[in-house]
Amino acid sequence: MAGYWQKRADLRMTQTHEELEANIASILKGYDEALEEIDDSIQRLMIKGKFEMQDPEELLSVKTTQEEIARLNRLLANAQKTTTIRRLKEELTRLAIKARITRKALLRANIEASMARLTQKVEAQMSTGLSGAAETMYNRSIFDLQQQIGYAFPFTKPDNPLIQEIMNENWSGKHWSKRLWGDNKILGENLSRTLSNGMSQGKSYYLMSQELKDVTRSGKYAAVRLVRTEASFVANQAKLTALTNSGVEEFEYVAVLDARTSEVCQENDGRIVKAEDAVFGKNLPPLHPNCRSTFVAELPDDVKEHLTRMSVNPVTGEKEKVSRNMTYEEWKENLYDTYGKATVDASIDKELKRKKT
Repeated sequence: MAGYWQKRADLRMTQTHEELEANIASILKGYDEALEEIDDSIQRLMIKGKFEMQDPEELLSVKTTQEEIARLNRLLANAQKTTTIRRLKEELTRLAIKARITRKALLRANIEASMARLTQKVEAQMSTGLSGAAETMYNRSIFDLQQQIGYAFPFTKPDNPLIQEIMNENWSGKHWSKRLWGDNKILGENLSRTLSNGMSQGKSYYLMSQELKDVTRSGKYAAVRLVRTEASFVANQAKLTALTNSGVEEFEYVAVLDARTSEVCQENDGRIVKAEDAVFGKNLPPLHPNCRSTFVAELPDDVKEHLTRMSVNPVTGEKEKVSRNMTYEEWKENLYDTYGKATVDASIDKELKRKKT
């Protein structure tokens, strides 16, 4: 039966990641929309794929129009107030007063504003997805434990403060929200650098557009990796909380049995970890980015000895409790010893025929 619960734990983690696919698709769409915003800003400086002026540096140093400044102000006005948004507004106001806003400065500000708006949106989507994953895994873990021990003990469903406590756990040295903002800040800087270099080198709009897509693709990968890694953590943290609150004192590490499993997870598969020694990222998953491993409750031998599950006696038709560790073959052998093989087999055949009809 131990193998069954390992597979069940593996299935639960797979379900967690599958249920986040819609969330991930929405996040990826946000990156595409941010790139479209940036692309729209670039197109206003070009006509039919060529620069309005032959000298790119001259183009970049030209003062921008009030219409373009007003457009960026509207973009910033629709964004939530953050340190980045406030700084951009202050910088835009300062430059406008001095009448010194060039197209190059405005392009850079547009990119930074698009990244800030994108990050706010992704942060909200991740928060929703991760909190849902935590709550679902908590409830599933309790249910699976009840099934494992054969007793539907009462429990309290996780409330919002508990979910937020799980979400705010700083398990990897930096909270996921700070990682997201940091990753997208780097993405914005890379986009600005790619755009500046492309314009300085006189590259066509089409070529620069492809280069910006390539840069954005790396940002998408970082975001998806972050979502999946953090989903593994919050789900496993919710499971740990649920099981320890239920009195479980030991856990067994469960790695996915396929060709994609990392060496570190292969090495930890099957290891027993005491609750007081459990540390995420060290002896409990996730141990690395994109980690798919999980863990299962390891019950004491004296508890296992007293665990039962329900069976239906094919001869009498009555429900009977048997040992939780008893296999199907062992159950049938016990029936043979009690009633004789011919009687048991005839009863099973009769039941199968009844079901068919």
